[in-house]
Amino acid sequence: MSDSGKSRYMYGIVREDEKREFGPIGLEDKDVIAIPKKDIAAVVHECGEEPYQADEEDVIKDWISTHQGVLDRLIEEYDNLLPARFNTIFRPTDDKGSEEVLRDWLGDNYEKITSQLEEFLGKREYGVKIYYDESLALEEASNESEEVEEMEKKIEEMSSGRAYMYKQKLEKLRVRSLGNWVDERRDEFLARIKDEVSKISRGELKPPNEDLSMMLNLSCLLDGEHESRLGDVLEGIDDTQGFAVRFTGPWPPFSFTDLGEK
Repeated sequence: MSDSGKSRYMYGIVREDEKREFGPIGLEDKDVIAIPKKDIAAVVHECGEEPYQADEEDVIKDWISTHQGVLDRLIEEYDNLLPARFNTIFRPTDDKGSEEVLRDWLGDNYEKITSQLEEFLGKREYGVKIYYDESLALEEASNESEEVEEMEKKIEEMSSGRAYMYKQKLEKLRVRSLGNWVDERRDEFLARIKDEVSKISRGELKPPNEDLSMMLNLSCLLDGEHESRLGDVLEGIDDTQGFAVRFTGPWPPFSFTDLGEK
């Protein structure tokens, strides 16, 4: 085999028509290079066939940080980049070395890759997480609910024994009003964010953290010109009592890249 049976660990794909060397910036200080096919290239280094695995969490974090560091370097040099996930590995076959396997894969997926490179030109991914104070939200939702208000008035006029049963109904009404309140605010915030981004992807909501519950977990694709406008929208939400926003990025478009099957 032309590459001595080595596999290739891929960081991403860029617009490049020549073989390039980036130096020993990869995992375990491996030399990172760009392997071209037509006018696109996969940025890789040699590796073993087995994925990078470790029992020590610090080691894994260091590998992921290095992976991201290579992507950061590529973002500095290229206007568009399709990032690969950690542990994306091309292995040799019985009749082909991993570099030939990689070039064949680039050729087979050329149209899909170039289409995404064009679509994401000059765009970056940003993470948006919106949290709300559940106790404040419950109070506000209950105050806005006519059903809750009517039930509270009824309970005030009842005997203590009878009121006990209705208080259980009242709590269910409050929980339902909170759900409706959250849905309305979520739709409102989502509409405002969508006006400023090219694409949006919704992720899973994480469990509550102390008194804060997650309302939205978004990945947003946008160009640099809209970053400040999205920032203004998020700042307005963050300044609203009972809400908190976490805004991260820019990142390569991980959530929107589809490299298909290797």
